This record gives sequence, structure tokens and C-alpha cells, in this order.
Amino acid sequence: MRSRRAASSLARRPGGYAFEHPISQEYRFFRAALAAAPREGAVVTLAVETVPHLPPTWLAVQRPAWRPVDADAIGAAASEHGAGVFLLLDRACFLDLSRFAPGELTDGARSDLTRRVATPFGAMRPHCAQALAALPWRVVASRSIVDAPTPTLEMPTLDGRARVALLRWDHP
Repeated sequence: MRSRRAASSLARRPGGYAFEHPISQEYRFFRAALAAAPREGAVVTLAVETVPHLPPTWLAVQRPAWRPVDADAIGAAASEHGAGVFLLLDRACFLDLSRFAPGELTDGARSDLTRRVATPFGAMRPHCAQALAALPWRVVASRSIVDAPTPTLEMPTLDGRARVALLRWDHP
């Protein structure tokens, strides 16, 4: 009987039951933004820190023909791939490492607790801000995501919100 109730409950909500936590908002945003993006291109890969950026395997499923480009090689990628170079600013770009418990951080991350860079998207981790400043990007899509009321469930951000975005390099 319970399974019938559950099935009928899901039938009334064709989208299913999605928790409105920042992580689900982020994945839904990027899934929709990437679905509208070109099939071919190059995507800038950002340095992996304590909390990694969108998983490469997830991104490969969304856009299998996109080639990864190291953040240090953005300029070369721009000349090689033309305007098909993309940058994804995910919530890890806005992460506030100072709000993690001492045992949750690596030594490298611990030495970088207070570094933040002001950007048009808000306070950001230095490696994301550096990639953002490397080329003239055009915003394809963006969404502001507010931190969860229960910080233990989510990644705390520097400003209490993250303006996640899909950016595309525009020819100068």
C-alpha cells in the first residue's frame, strides 16, 4: 500500500521530490546551462582543493566532446579553440575554508584560509578569480545560490551566497 501512495505522490509531482539544498540547485542550474551550450568546446579545469569542483566525470556526461584545459593554459586554449572555451564558476569557487573544523582541511588548504578576491560575482577563492581574470568572459547563464540554513549539510561560502555561472570566452 505504501508503494502505491508513493507512486501516486510522485505522479502528482512529475519533477519528483527535489530538496532545495544549494547542491541540488547548483546541479540543476549547470545541467540546464550545459544542455543549451555547444556540443564541442574546451572547459577550463580549476585546481582541486579540499572540496573539489564539479566532478569531471559528471561534466563529461553532460558535454562528452568538451576537452579539459588546465587553468594555466587558458590563453593557449583560447587561440586553439576559438570562442569555444568555457569557464564554470561553481560553489567551490566561493568556499569559506575558515568555517571548516581543523581536522577537515589539508595543511595546504589550512595555510590559505583567509585568502579571498573580490570579483563581480562576489568574494571568490584565488584560483577561480585568477581564471576569471585571464580572459574577457561573457556570462552565458548565472544563478545566485544562498547558503543552506544548516551549514553542516552544505559548503559555507565567503559571502553567504554563491553566484554560480557558465561563462564563455568572447573574442577581443
